[in-house]
Amino acid sequence: MDWNELSKSDIYEESLKNSIIRWRFITGLMSFAFIAIILRLFDLSFTTVEEINLAYKKQLHSQHIISRADIVDRNGTLLASNIKTASVYAHPKQLIDARAAAKHLANLKIGLNEKDLIGKLGSNKDFVWIKRHITPIEQQLIHDLGVPGVYFVKDERRIYPHENLFAHVLGYVNIDGVGIAGIERLYNNELIKLGLDSENMQLSLDVRIQTILCSELKNAIDLHSAVGGAGVIMNVNTGEILAMASLPDFNPHNLNNIKKESLFNQVALGIYEMGSTFKPFTLAMGLDTNKITLNDAFDVSKPLKIGKFQIHDYKGKGGYLSVPEILMYSSNLGVAQVAKLVGAKAQRDYLNRFGMLREIEENIPGKAKPMFPNEKKWSEASLITISYGHGIAITGIHLAQAMAALVNGGLLYKPTLIRQENIDNIECRRVIKEQTSHTMRKLLRLTVESGSAKRADVEGLLVGGKTGTAEKNKNGRYSKKLNLAVFAGAFPMNKPEYMIVVMIDEAKQNSINYGYTTGGMIAAPVGGNIIRRMAQVLGIMHLDHNDKEVLQAMYLDYIPRHVTTKLAKR
Repeated sequence: MDWNELSKSDIYEESLKNSIIRWRFITGLMSFAFIAIILRLFDLSFTTVEEINLAYKKQLHSQHIISRADIVDRNGTLLASNIKTASVYAHPKQLIDARAAAKHLANLKIGLNEKDLIGKLGSNKDFVWIKRHITPIEQQLIHDLGVPGVYFVKDERRIYPHENLFAHVLGYVNIDGVGIAGIERLYNNELIKLGLDSENMQLSLDVRIQTILCSELKNAIDLHSAVGGAGVIMNVNTGEILAMASLPDFNPHNLNNIKKESLFNQVALGIYEMGSTFKPFTLAMGLDTNKITLNDAFDVSKPLKIGKFQIHDYKGKGGYLSVPEILMYSSNLGVAQVAKLVGAKAQRDYLNRFGMLREIEENIPGKAKPMFPNEKKWSEASLITISYGHGIAITGIHLAQAMAALVNGGLLYKPTLIRQENIDNIECRRVIKEQTSHTMRKLLRLTVESGSAKRADVEGLLVGGKTGTAEKNKNGRYSKKLNLAVFAGAFPMNKPEYMIVVMIDEAKQNSINYGYTTGGMIAAPVGGNIIRRMAQVLGIMHLDHNDKEVLQAMYLDYIPRHVTTKLAKR
């Protein structure tokens, strides 16, 4: 239509027509809404209080019950599940006498406080919880009171059959079933989805191995009056974590009045200087870059001066040491000289390859970032101290991941708590040459057989590993009385399968440890006990040390430099 050709009267008539159409549409819409309200009021006039409460219960059920998947270990053993419960609530406006109702409920002696109940039941709210997750006996007692305005609704509660055993790994949920910590939080959405599909979440953990780890950690803590302990056990060829524990722990069913230190996961969140457990990495760097050979000799007779400080050996051997002897006798002076040959740039590069300069990449709840000097401040002093595990702080999982790569052929796997179905296609990356890794197996075996980690040895299992003792920093200074005792070891070293990292925190001097709170005295025996019990549970056969294949796999061709080693080798 061409509006330019219309007269004013035509435009007016057209405008009036449009206005009438709009008015009729709005009137019709309002009439429809009014009729709908009338019909709803008519429907409600025939709806009972019970029907209203039933509808409310359905709404509560959909809002508060979160169906979560069961969590099981690698063998299908139940670790976490939901059980059916009931919860009790009230409509305060329906109560005849709120004070009397509060008194009757409190007198049942089921953990209800009369004063609190009066505050809830006397409010003007449409809905208040009285108690969540009540027992059948409690439900019957409340039901028998017959208080008008008090009702029950179906609910679910998360339970952990093994209670404290997996506390730091699994974590826990809040009263509404939402994950708050651990696996429960990390995989909250996945657990809900799997629950709706009636599927389980299967972890890489093994209840049997977890029990062994916790048992041996507790024994060591009690034996040496330590403040705590932690450990992790990993498959070196997949990255699967079979056990992970931190003591003290907590009961996820009772979270009231828990001490802060009990909630802290030392193995995943705690970052520590790992002491001499870093020495194998320094030697691996030297071997991998061809800066050293096994028969190179280093003078460890004199302290090494760095700035204002002097580097010494603990119980130094003096004279010259070959590369295997440097690790066997845990010489700070020896690894410091190797580190100087490697250089700061290469040291930083290798530590980054081993995953020690970044947060753990995979599905570990509550991960912590390592602490180390930035590139500009990575000085010669940093180069030296980091070579033997000071001046850099990492978690126990970092150490397990890196040590696994050191012995498994040089491949870094991401630590995981989820069971891996297709182990042939697990992502990994090379960090050192395969030959370097094979040499490190022999060096670590030698260290357990004849060196600082002797107390971790188990006949027939070819244990290899390294101990570490790190003085803890207290008020900005290192304390000689507060140590972290560490052992990191694998077995069997001819074909490594499992890596064990043990940390005992602040062991006290006593007659049992002869006043030595070192990694060799405190942590190494714990590692040995764990390995001995693990082998029995997993059916790992003991090897004959004199078997031709074993001898060939473990043979280390080097020239001893120290007189003690020469005599032992004869």
